Amino acid sequence: MSLRKKKIEYLERVVLYVVKCTSDGKTYTTLAMYKDYDLARQKAGVLQQKGFRHCIVIEMEV
Repeated sequence: MSLRKKKIEYLERVVLYVVKCTSDGKTYTTLAMYKDYDLARQKAGVLQQKGFRHCIVIEMEV
């Protein structure tokens, strides 16, 4: 099969969200990645209740 006849397939881009927090001058990033922004935001709220400060949600496109 020639290169001209090969069908080019494009993968959909996936957006993942990660929670990043600071505590005692150190920065922590969650190992979990979330597909839903609201779920990541909820996790950030839980981490803030546990004593972390300045939790933000970071969007990554892969």
